[in-house]
Amino acid sequence: MANAVVIFDVSANEYENVVAEMRKVGYFSWWSSDNISYLLPHNTVWKKDTEFDAAITDLKNSITRINLTRGANKIQLIRYLVLNSTPWKATPTTETPVM
Repeated sequence: MANAVVIFDVSANEYENVVAEMRKVGYFSWWSSDNISYLLPHNTVWKKDTEFDAAITDLKNSITRINLTRGANKIQLIRYLVLNSTPWKATPTTETPVM
């Protein structure tokens, strides 16, 4: 298994809602290494020890759960990319990650 990074585009700039729903099933929008925090872009999450197909299912199911509470204004998944997170390099942040 890999540490799956999920990058996605959705309709109507609903990234924050999708990321929040993905957090409920164990995904993170940040990580820490050597006491340094790194924030991911607004359309990106990751989860440890997750198969790529499971990550895609988690993304689609998260959008489905959000859409159950909406009327006609449904979120549409436009595209996604799932990849392994190692090795990596990033810009450190001074912001506090959302847990």
